Amino acid sequence: MVVVGRAGPCERGRGTPTRWVRGSVVPVLNRLDLRSVHGPVGPHLPRPTDAHDAPLETVREILHLVRTHGDAAIRLPTDGFDGVTRESLRVSEEEIAQACDAT
Repeated sequence: MVVVGRAGPCERGRGTPTRWVRGSVVPVLNRLDLRSVHGPVGPHLPRPTDAHDAPLETVREILHLVRTHGDAAIRLPTDGFDGVTRESLRVSEEEIAQACDAT
């Protein structure tokens, strides 16, 4: 079973997103300080050995959770990736209107 969560302080979405895979913690994001870089930053970015495997595997794990656990599984990645915990997955018309007004 895969659980998506955050490592470190979780106040208001802070902390480093991580994936817990069978007892091991794998960081999902790393912060890079590129303020001293002038020009293209691409050459300074770390490259994974296979750029497509990690995101695809994460999506596959989330889909597997949803297929096996239904709506309850959607709450795990929402909390882990977005730092948001919702009681209901239904978005009210008022919430939609507020989101539209904010853009």
